[in-house]
Amino acid sequence: MAHDVTRKDLLSTREKEFANIMFWVLGRQSISAEQIKVQFKMGNRAYSIIDELNRLNVVSDKHGNLTREVIPKSLEELSSEAMNLLEQCGYTADSINNTFDSKNSNVIA
Repeated sequence: MAHDVTRKDLLSTREKEFANIMFWVLGRQSISAEQIKVQFKMGNRAYSIIDELNRLNVVSDKHGNLTREVIPKSLEELSSEAMNLLEQCGYTADSINNTFDSKNSNVIA
């Protein structure tokens, strides 16, 4: 019996973990490596995750010891590379939009 292997099956554990972290980050206004370390119970690898989120334009550049701004405020502002990874890991446009809606409703105008 043949088994059809999908891209989702081939994703590494680290890619899936990174997508989960990115999804969580998208629901926040700002983020730090320390927050990722605590939330996801990890060590210094959180710093390389922040760097990768920066490369994908999900978080702003480092400014001293300040938290980094989460850049995308809507699905349209999310890079295609970031969106593709999220979709490959099972996140839908609707779930991502819900995350943005939730985050944006908590912003005081």
